[in-house]
Amino acid sequence: MAEEFNQKFNQQGFKALAVHSNSVINRFEALRQLDKSEIQVIFSVDLFNEGVDLPRIDTILMLRPTESKILFLQQLGRGLRIATNKLHLIVIDFIGNHKSFLNKTDVLGISDIDAEKKQADKQPHLANGCFVNIDPRIIDFWQSLVKKIKYTAEENYLELKNHLGHRPTLTEFYRAGCDIQQVNKQHESWFNLVAKQNDIDLEVKNVVTSHHNFLLHAVQTTSMTKSFKMILLEALLELNGLRKPPTLEDLAEKSWQVLQRYPFLKATELAKNVQNCKATDKLWLTYWKKNPIHYSTVPDKKTKINWFIVENGLFKANFIIAENQVDILHDLVQELVGYRLAEYVFKKQKDNKNNISANDEKLLHESKKYNANLVELPY
Repeated sequence: MAEEFNQKFNQQGFKALAVHSNSVINRFEALRQLDKSEIQVIFSVDLFNEGVDLPRIDTILMLRPTESKILFLQQLGRGLRIATNKLHLIVIDFIGNHKSFLNKTDVLGISDIDAEKKQADKQPHLANGCFVNIDPRIIDFWQSLVKKIKYTAEENYLELKNHLGHRPTLTEFYRAGCDIQQVNKQHESWFNLVAKQNDIDLEVKNVVTSHHNFLLHAVQTTSMTKSFKMILLEALLELNGLRKPPTLEDLAEKSWQVLQRYPFLKATELAKNVQNCKATDKLWLTYWKKNPIHYSTVPDKKTKINWFIVENGLFKANFIIAENQVDILHDLVQELVGYRLAEYVFKKQKDNKNNISANDEKLLHESKKYNANLVELPY
């Protein structure tokens, strides 16, 4: 295969060499030619996993199926050295093994930027000056792979759990490209699936059972034309509102603070007359009372239940929560809200035609160029 790709690239005008155990040219001569720009591309077969130091490499094309994190990182590492006039590393990954392909972001230590506040300190961060640009079309491709393979929701769950080393959150499940609708069809709700895997204790299972309809209909599957429902719930949780109902003023102010973390949503979903409001402005309170506070207190279309009510100026749950269940329910709702916001922001940005910045355009343009390339091929 290395020879085949080498031939095709040379036919297209690229100066390329194939290096493997039976190749005429040896690896050291190939690397010398690459370093001197006598060639542009090396197609290698299991020769440059480690010990290669060629800082000028700025593009890596991966064509080797592997489930090994170590091998993947070794190949990636060939291009991570800095060099004069080297502005970035382009990695084009065509790995055919779906199990590793769907989780490459996890291998790189890239986590969901919209994950729950409680997990913020645990999330790894990229170094200053580093960023990850994932084309929305790639997410669609990952999801299409899952659908074609037709794994069950349970199989996807167990595979991801094994990969992560812990019980996945719904946001992690979604970020891995798994089908949430499949979960709902096969298990009705996310926490039903989690419970069936015995990944939550009996006390949590009891809360899931007691508040199943609320978790499912008021949070996980509630319709959203804007993000405000989830912003409101996030604010309610941060105010410990399931235990002590907040005033509408406090809820509106906290909602404003939550919304500041989502500048894209703030810019695209808020009415123009409140764009520059402060958290304590009466105009903001009036606006937030109308939507989403008011709409959160009307009966749900599916269940005909109004999950929240406003009573004596307080925003409170319209159902009984046992004192020993409040903290558990809080965490369950938090997990679902984190997922709904992550999903909503992604879809909203995807639909926004003006979302691609000039830097993104430049990156996409640069990714089409081949300068000094190191390509890893299977046997």
